[in-house]
Amino acid sequence: MHKKIFCGFFVTLAGFLIIVTAWNVHSHVLDPNYSTEILRRLISVEEFNRSKQGAKLFCWVGTHEPNFDKAINVFNLWGSKFDKIIFVVNTDSFGVLPFVRFPLQETRDNLWHKTVFAFRHIYENYLDEFDWFMKADDDTFIVVDNLITFLSGYNYNKSYVFGREFVQNGVTFPSGGSGYVFSRGALKQFMKGFDENCGDFEGILEDVNIGICLSKLGMELTDTRDSLGRFRFNPLSARDHLFTRRGYNPQWIYDIEKYEMREEQYCCASDVITFHYMGIEESIEFANILEKDPKNQFIPTKFD
Repeated sequence: MHKKIFCGFFVTLAGFLIIVTAWNVHSHVLDPNYSTEILRRLISVEEFNRSKQGAKLFCWVGTHEPNFDKAINVFNLWGSKFDKIIFVVNTDSFGVLPFVRFPLQETRDNLWHKTVFAFRHIYENYLDEFDWFMKADDDTFIVVDNLITFLSGYNYNKSYVFGREFVQNGVTFPSGGSGYVFSRGALKQFMKGFDENCGDFEGILEDVNIGICLSKLGMELTDTRDSLGRFRFNPLSARDHLFTRRGYNPQWIYDIEKYEMREEQYCCASDVITFHYMGIEESIEFANILEKDPKNQFIPTKFD
């Protein structure tokens, strides 16, 4: 009996020492060779049946012509899982990818105009054909299976807007890079009241403007965290969220986070939906992890 207890203690201690060794004490980031295993254990993909779920998903991705490689990567890794995806870009040709030409120059000053252009185009052409409408960037990674499962719990004919909630100057808004989702009911309400209430907006912060407009229209974002308070929509990369020590991520995210910012294994829901700032190599690695172990059900310890 004493031997069994001693052996159990030794195994636990050895495991702890391995974890400590993997941590670089001179840095705020875990050893990258260790990160893949943690990432594999953290993320699960919810099983779903699209035919039973029934709802149809539309995604538009903001990009520009020099980022064609990123756009191809998006389409190959997750974009083609949507019922329809379009890339909004200022060009007359975008290779084999489905695109809509944005008529203004690709500058930060025009990001808001690009967003309005995209949603107006969708509203006028696709509102009755699809049920959920998502905006993403060309460096966003979306776990579409988890998105479908999450949305299946909501009625798309009612008004819902989902995303990562930030607050700045009293305005709650969805993080643009994390991606955000309008139900058909929400997009209809948003666009019907847009010209009268938000048509004169300017500025480069498209996601902040979305939040201001939602407020003027009496619309709110719905909390998308899981039952443990972990986030499904994430504004940084998977590595930044999962392997950066507490307090070492960029200060801006702590300044505008609506809820308490969390790092490491406490950061993200096991049925995570998005990460941002995902380069091509990291996106491919992440997609491979999900493909190899799509039913992993690891649930991180509840945040203390």
